[in-house]
Amino acid sequence: MTFGQQAKADTLRLLVEGMEEQGEDGVAWAWSIGTAMLEGARRHFELDDDDLDVIVQTARSADGRNRALEILWVETYDPFETRARNPVTDFNYLLFK
Repeated sequence: MTFGQQAKADTLRLLVEGMEEQGEDGVAWAWSIGTAMLEGARRHFELDDDDLDVIVQTARSADGRNRALEILWVETYDPFETRARNPVTDFNYLLFK
């Protein structure tokens, strides 16, 4: 798991060993885990629906099948809005505490 800046938004990336080899099942699993963790973070930190989003980065293999590369949680709030807390930093804390 890595934490970093991407496109001026805080991003939490989850790389799961073996997920890419699972093909379409790995894509479905990634969306399931990503969405479940997103909903849990929204409830735990009382986030608005537009504060944080999940993205599953995929690639198409030579045989035309999709495969999941990584799961990303991206901060989507307005950077000009004043806030006391950062949703991705809070989410990162929840995962590692």
